[in-house]
Amino acid sequence: LLQVGQPQEAVKSFQKGLAIDPDDVECLLGLVRTYLSTGAAADAETAALRLLKVKPDHAEGQAHLAMLRAQAGNAEALEALKVLASAPTAGYFERFNLGGLLLDRGDLEGAKAAYESALQVAPGSAHVHFELGRIGMAQGQASAAVTHFQKASENAPQEAMPLLMLSRAHAAQGALGLGIQAG
Repeated sequence: LLQVGQPQEAVKSFQKGLAIDPDDVECLLGLVRTYLSTGAAADAETAALRLLKVKPDHAEGQAHLAMLRAQAGNAEALEALKVLASAPTAGYFERFNLGGLLLDRGDLEGAKAAYESALQVAPGSAHVHFELGRIGMAQGQASAAVTHFQKASENAPQEAMPLLMLSRAHAAQGALGLGIQAG
């Protein structure tokens, strides 16, 4: 339901699952992800705390909670997220969350490194390639941006934004024909 753009229905579905088994880790994680996707930070934090009460060592749950707290200004949470993202067993969300947080703070190099690290565990992630394309544009590296926006558009063909940004990256290189084609 979340993947087809029905987050409210997804919340209801996860809540039904939790009514059957209040400690269902997958339902709790789904609830965290759904709330994050809708920008409901307080609900996401509550769900993450509930998840971590059931499974305290859940790395993705820890990463989501650290990201939410760091976004709220907690410097210790940012450091905790950096530790989680640099662990040898770090998954996609630990690395991706750190990239987003650093990008929001204007640390382009730190964000780039975190996103490149996320590609190690999810090489086909349209989200990561899109963000790396944005960083490329911000750093005046249109060629790198083209590569990443192209990969993002291939991995998420239903999304318009990677194509729009690909068009802009081509135009920034002076390749107006390719820019029009992407547009």
